[in-house]
Amino acid sequence: MQRDQPLQELLDDLEVAPSKYQEAIARYDAVSEWLNAEGSELQRFNPSIYAQGSFALGTVVKPLGDDDYDVDSVCLLRVDGSSITQKELKQAVGARLKEHKTYERMLDPAQGGNRCWTLKYADESRFHLDVLPAIPDKSENLTRLRVPPEYAKHAILYTDKRTFDNVEWPRSNPRGFAQWFRDQARTQFDLRRQMMAKSQNSTVEDVPDYSVRTPLQGLVQLLKRHRDLRYAGDPDKPASIIISTLTARAYEDEPDIVSAVSDVVPRLRNSIVKRDGVLWVENPVSPLENFADRWRGNELRREKFFAWLADVEGDLARMVSASDVDEASAVLKGAAPTVSKDAGLRGLFDVAHRKTPPWGMSSVADVTLTCFRKRDSGGWDSLGQSNVSLPRSVDLLFEASTSVEPPFDVYWQIVNTGEEAKRAGKLRGGLERSSSAGRGGLRHTDWTEYRGTHLIVCYIVRGASCIAKSKGMVVRVV
Repeated sequence: MQRDQPLQELLDDLEVAPSKYQEAIARYDAVSEWLNAEGSELQRFNPSIYAQGSFALGTVVKPLGDDDYDVDSVCLLRVDGSSITQKELKQAVGARLKEHKTYERMLDPAQGGNRCWTLKYADESRFHLDVLPAIPDKSENLTRLRVPPEYAKHAILYTDKRTFDNVEWPRSNPRGFAQWFRDQARTQFDLRRQMMAKSQNSTVEDVPDYSVRTPLQGLVQLLKRHRDLRYAGDPDKPASIIISTLTARAYEDEPDIVSAVSDVVPRLRNSIVKRDGVLWVENPVSPLENFADRWRGNELRREKFFAWLADVEGDLARMVSASDVDEASAVLKGAAPTVSKDAGLRGLFDVAHRKTPPWGMSSVADVTLTCFRKRDSGGWDSLGQSNVSLPRSVDLLFEASTSVEPPFDVYWQIVNTGEEAKRAGKLRGGLERSSSAGRGGLRHTDWTEYRGTHLIVCYIVRGASCIAKSKGMVVRVV
């Protein structure tokens, strides 16, 4: 078995069929034709639509569950910003879409979003198409910042309801970014395209871009799936654009997915810099844009990114050593490894400073733990019942629930690991009887003081017997 076979098989399962790329192109080409058709008020602006985001980068992964394929696109109209306002452009595109009876029914919401008009396809394709109205920007705004002309020429100004009253339009460069991203793996792309052409007995030009897969694209797909499984439905989950940018910057022409995981993932942090006290992930084709700007004013979003990054560094390393695709998939699909299922993690807490419970353990019932994090403004946010990764200096509340009727005593065991606690002489592993934390001792407060991987277990005791016990909850402090 080749060393990259488990990961490659896993990628094959995540991969979107070429027909989906073809279908997406057909969808937005049809919209473009309607906007540009005879009798359209927009025809004089020569509208065209092109993909941005994952479909442009070639990093789409199959949606989880019943989620749709999210096809992001730019609707570019050739008009000068001095002769039209953001609001007028947004309304003009929407009005033309509503003239098409089918598109009018598909608009969701009917009044449009802040930036885009979204068409939701009701058929089996499971697509929704986000159409972002835009006009060309002056490329010299970027070339003076040393952005290469081949990227700068794609700069755009786009519409956003939240900035309709501003003189300045929002700026972006998604097509330039897609070209930059693909150029980071140009050597591998060209090599693989030539190999595909040879195997198909065709010319290189006959091999479409979307059918060629590089290790860079595969790694981004793995990272995005890992993110999606950790933070499904969470609006504060790590942003795809940050994941794609950091990965592409760290990529150094690794020839296969195992090399990409082993060499690139440890370098992901290197392109996160601090400028005047602010964390930056610079847009490589628009240097004044900070992709990490949404971390400002939202500490939780920043913390979740770094907690995810710490998790992914360990999890993908375990995936590289997987013996088969099932083992690699199990690592990817799991949250932080659970004590009950992961022998390696069980061994982590088999330490001398962990006290052995003195009670008998016959007929032990279950205890469920829920973790809460204290807000800066007061009150608590639930982090759920799974293992968690958190930064230092976070106040935590653990709440236990059990079907066992009182009276009983509650004991909490905190087992910490890591060099920081060891150097400080603060290793813990004892059994602490709860007396005043509320709900008869079923609540325990703590905080994340030392980096490392730590274990929390709750015991319900009556007399000389443990009558209920929780599974261990793992808290990683990063």
